[in-house]
Amino acid sequence: MQWFSETVPQSDALFASMARAAGAAQAWYPHPLPDPDGLEIGTRAAWIGPEDAVRVTVVVSGTHGIEGYAGAAIQSAWLERAGRHWPGREDALLMVHQINPWGCAWNRREDHQHIDVFRNLVYDTAPFRANPLYDRYEEGINPRAWEGLERERADAIFTDLIREHGMEGAITAIRRGQHDHPLGITYHGAGASWSRDTMDAIGERFLRRARTVDVLDIHTGFGDFGQGMIISCETPGTENARWVDERFGPMLYRWGQVGMIPEHPHGPYHRWERVTGPGSVRDFGLEFGTYDMGERFDTFRANHFVHTRGTIDSPFGRSVSAAFREGYYPASEEWRARILATGLDVIDRSIGIEEIVRNG
Repeated sequence: MQWFSETVPQSDALFASMARAAGAAQAWYPHPLPDPDGLEIGTRAAWIGPEDAVRVTVVVSGTHGIEGYAGAAIQSAWLERAGRHWPGREDALLMVHQINPWGCAWNRREDHQHIDVFRNLVYDTAPFRANPLYDRYEEGINPRAWEGLERERADAIFTDLIREHGMEGAITAIRRGQHDHPLGITYHGAGASWSRDTMDAIGERFLRRARTVDVLDIHTGFGDFGQGMIISCETPGTENARWVDERFGPMLYRWGQVGMIPEHPHGPYHRWERVTGPGSVRDFGLEFGTYDMGERFDTFRANHFVHTRGTIDSPFGRSVSAAFREGYYPASEEWRARILATGLDVIDRSIGIEEIVRNG
């Protein structure tokens, strides 16, 4: 359990230490805002391999803030054994630790501007697709108050949404994301988020020479407790999709199978193709199950309310924040052991460790 941190500065210190031990070149991108204790936070990149590598495997943690603790633990644990697994060759590994550090530090999936970073990376070019179902029921999705008549009105609207479209339809509408409600859940953002600018800077610095980039983006919150699944962001039938399919087989889960994992026009890290060229990025996520998010959706909604219209530093705010954190970063040692084992294996398979050893 030594790989699992309780704060972002602790997570960064561990990652930086393991990166140094692995001989990785590092780059630090400080965030403009501190963590709840007033400490500096930021994104750290670590590179192993030749500067002119043409194939790069990238492992990202923290796209959805609080989910970053799990990914960061896997990254640090893998780096600890990197010396045993990384013979010299023409490929490289890039670890991007906590791309949304503020969200992780403050127990949010969003960033300090209430932006869903995943969607900010995907929906970055106008015209943006509309979400009329979200618009119609927006007040019910995002209560203006957590008690009293306004809360009762919001709950009535949300109940209508579920009655008319079912919980699956409601989740689909919410998870699809939206551009028109800055204080609403799954807000895409009106412009580049801090994380998007940082991601662009990382791409410019490390990926300009790459011709093939495989991006493993680690998430939590969907699926059975401790189960890992690969969610491909590649268009079915393409060569890139076949590569992901063949590498991960039974672990594969398709976008759009359920409302919790909606289909998007492309993956968030396909954005790096602006640096590396069209078709050069294979983007896929590793998702770890925690609890039933449908059953815990009111906690999700409450945490968003606390950060947008409520008070974070209050008994209610602290209670909601703790419950939300548990939903995406369970304290269970069994859960942590399971995701660590699976995560290390998936990184090995993403890189092709067995192929490297076999081919010398």
